[in-house]
Amino acid sequence: MEHSTILGIEGGASTTHVEEIDGRGTSLCKFETGPCNLHLQSDASLAGTWRGIAARLQRPPAAIGVFLAGCRTSRDRTRTKRLITDVWPDLPIALGHDLAAAFAAAFGSADGFILVCGTGAGVYARYRGRELTLGGHGHVVGDAGSGYWIAHAALRTIFRFHDNTGRNGLLGQQVLCALGLNTLDELVEWSVSASKEEIAGLCPIVFEARRSRHVSGILHEASDLLADRIAAAAHRLSWDRPRFAVNRGIAAKQPYFLRLIRKSVRRRLPGARIHLATREGSYGAARLALAALNSSGSNVHAHDSAGKPAKPRVRSTGGRKPASRIDDHRQLEKSPTEQRNPRTMDLDRRSVKALVDIMLTEETAVVPAIREASNPIAKAAAWIAAALKDGGRLFYLGAGTSGRLGILDAAECPPTFGTPPTRVQGIMAGGTKALGQSVEAAEDNADYGRQSVRARGVTRGDVLVGIAASGSTPFVLGGMREAHRLGARIVFLTFNPRPPFAIAGNRFLEIAIETGPEAVTGSTRLKAGTATKIVLNMFS
Repeated sequence: MEHSTILGIEGGASTTHVEEIDGRGTSLCKFETGPCNLHLQSDASLAGTWRGIAARLQRPPAAIGVFLAGCRTSRDRTRTKRLITDVWPDLPIALGHDLAAAFAAAFGSADGFILVCGTGAGVYARYRGRELTLGGHGHVVGDAGSGYWIAHAALRTIFRFHDNTGRNGLLGQQVLCALGLNTLDELVEWSVSASKEEIAGLCPIVFEARRSRHVSGILHEASDLLADRIAAAAHRLSWDRPRFAVNRGIAAKQPYFLRLIRKSVRRRLPGARIHLATREGSYGAARLALAALNSSGSNVHAHDSAGKPAKPRVRSTGGRKPASRIDDHRQLEKSPTEQRNPRTMDLDRRSVKALVDIMLTEETAVVPAIREASNPIAKAAAWIAAALKDGGRLFYLGAGTSGRLGILDAAECPPTFGTPPTRVQGIMAGGTKALGQSVEAAEDNADYGRQSVRARGVTRGDVLVGIAASGSTPFVLGGMREAHRLGARIVFLTFNPRPPFAIAGNRFLEIAIETGPEAVTGSTRLKAGTATKIVLNMFS
């Protein structure tokens, strides 16, 4: 056994923890991978995840412990064993649900309670030979107080606040930003098809907004629901002064929530001893597999839902007057970005080398054109710097390539500058769905632009950069009008030297750069896109 390893897998709805230990129980390595909830993943998905785990191991394990959310019945264990043995044939296997693995990691063979609170939630307790499992019934009929429950309650709060006030509150703004959506209607559409994992993924945003009265109420209620379950288990096992651990899920990442849980439990069980588990459930899964291996040699062990060994089984396996209409498509036809380029009229007859040369020639003209606009670019950058210094935000608003480049620049700010994701935001016509595919008519709807700006909570302290290559995209123009009405400073970045849109006053700045017709007619992802990327680099 000194050269053998034991593999532990603890799978949840969002994350699977994997850990290898040696024959003495010493942890050798651990890592995380995708979800492994038995009731939410298909056979193909589970098998694919396990093959990915096998590929990362330096050598085959001597035994495996697989403990998954949703693995509660004999039928569940039969399915799990069938899939596991397709990946790791002829190995001893310990099976069960994730609560049992978390308990083994925290208490081993001793008595105690474990509260598992991640995407889902449940309690497993053992006291004087009696065992008890509460919760863990899934997000439809259970999981009260879990990450999913918290995020779902927050979504309901967002819409309740909007219905009562007609406004989108800070929490709603932050959720839209995180999901790359523009309006609450889009959030409704997202929620209908969102998975349990995706909804639970909003949980960190809820904790960021915990000082809000409504959000604070959600988190206090969640801790009370979890404490009620602990107290019920203590009552059923007649243990007045239990010791219990909280698994390394939400509580490890959110110390505030751990404090709430402790307070709630101690109100119900004053003598309770509470600590945060020091090991992941994957370690418990590996220890249970090691125990099964030591007790029966090469026999395969299944574990029941409480993690207790069952009978062994043997396997063989600006500044101009605003245009009167901002959705007039005749203006689009007048933009140089939409005109034929006389230098590229015969692209279909040129060699590949000639095509490369002409493309480089066209792109090379972009930087001198941008340099001509260096003064308004510098002024816009100064506006942005002042806004960010005073706690304001920078918003990019665009459609198509312009929107994608705005989202790209916003996404690069947190890793580059360590800023929170809400400091620089991209708003794109059609939302994140439009990043990879066309969303019909989204860019032609000025009212949609206005709604998107309102839903993101643009205020007087912010700067909004509207990006429209042709200068006439209704979504962008409508959004700029609304942001200006809300008091924000507006920067209009366009590659039409005579755009049909302007807003009077000193809170509007036009940057009109003449990049000329594109090499491919109307394809503003080319020169206009290159120029956009360069200018946004300077802004951020």
